Amino acid sequence: MRNNRMYKTRQREAIMEYLLSLKGEHVTADEIYQYFQQRRISVGLTTIYRNLDRMVDEGLVKKFNIEGISKACFQFLDKEMNRDEHLHLICENCGELIHLECRFVEKLSQHMASEHSFILKPEKSIFYGLCESCMKTAKK
Repeated sequence: MRNNRMYKTRQREAIMEYLLSLKGEHVTADEIYQYFQQRRISVGLTTIYRNLDRMVDEGLVKKFNIEGISKACFQFLDKEMNRDEHLHLICENCGELIHLECRFVEKLSQHMASEHSFILKPEKSIFYGLCESCMKTAKK
């Protein structure tokens, strides 16, 4: 039988601190691993995945897959953040994933429901285009 108590290890605390420092941004397990490798902090990739899975089960972290990104993304669910009302923007040029939180998302959801009888799931919605950096490069 599985023990459901929260595990408090140094590795878990380090992963949690890193996720908190991202202020709601998305990250892959590989990016977390690279972060620790660059700082010479010993946390293995398997340990990262295991802890992320536990954090997802505990409702602390959200896991999702986005088309065009081969690895799952993870996001810390900050209590201050509106967990459901956000969109994803993906730059078709460089692949940057942008987490968009904007009051417009709520208005868009309300409009879709009232005018089109359609319930939008913003957290699963993705808009494709060009990021600011790629637009500047394209103008040159």
